[in-house]
Amino acid sequence: MKRVKFSNGYSALFAFVMVALATIFTACEKEEFNVNVKPANAKAVITPMVYFTAQDGQTSVVTDQANITGTPGLEFVGNPNLAKSTASITASYTYQDAVTETSNTITGTISNFEIPALQAGQFVAYTPNIILTAPASNLVTSTSTDTEEAVVDTENGYIENNTNLYWTTTRTFKARKGAANPVVTYTLVATEKEQAFLNKVAEGLTMVEYTKSQEFTVMAMSRTNIKIEHKAKKVTVTYTRKEDTAVGRAASEVKIGTISYDEYSGVKVTATENVGLDGHSLGHGHGHGDGHGTDANAGGGITMAD
Repeated sequence: MKRVKFSNGYSALFAFVMVALATIFTACEKEEFNVNVKPANAKAVITPMVYFTAQDGQTSVVTDQANITGTPGLEFVGNPNLAKSTASITASYTYQDAVTETSNTITGTISNFEIPALQAGQFVAYTPNIILTAPASNLVTSTSTDTEEAVVDTENGYIENNTNLYWTTTRTFKARKGAANPVVTYTLVATEKEQAFLNKVAEGLTMVEYTKSQEFTVMAMSRTNIKIEHKAKKVTVTYTRKEDTAVGRAASEVKIGTISYDEYSGVKVTATENVGLDGHSLGHGHGHGDGHGTDANAGGGITMAD
């Protein structure tokens, strides 16, 4: 009888061990998370920079004081992709006329500003310049040529997640707006006063850096690669002088010079999600932690400001 009891006890113990082992084996099997993570909507944002040139040629940034509107708007969000479209951007600014001492409002418009087609997860920020010039008795201005925007430089980074949970995180990155590297040229007919006027305008053109934020989804045991492209285009503003002619004829316009500058026209962010880590299949694994806060698995390697 004792032998039978010993055998039964051993069988019960063996069965308990097998259950425990089965539990361990189950936990170590590849886990199918089957989480349907919706890709981030593509987004385009227009944030113009507005300059005002006074009658003495002094140029200043008046973006915060200007009234800026866009048709159909200044922000475009895809679902999740964004189709190609155009927008009309208008800026108006009220200033004190130095001659008449009255308040005048001046308006400038960029027509048919192009928003490119974007894929889910892409983000672009455009910063076109709008230059408003107070009318003088003998000066008119016109923007003559804009080259196609081109990539000036590129930054690359990544966010890594070596846990078995997906999460979202926000990163900030630098963007640029405004005018850089202004170059002034004069014609032979430009007077010293007109040359001084053009120099003051060029001195007031500035380029500034600011930050933008973007949310990214990082899948389990994967990396999200991020590419930031800074874009600029060459803009040339032509200045002419109006000269009176004989009675009955329109006043002629005489070119006195040009100002050319690099206009930082936008920044484009492209995220490549769900890139597998070496030695791991996507969406699986047995890392520890949830990838947030001070967790050692929160990811890193991103070169942008954060």
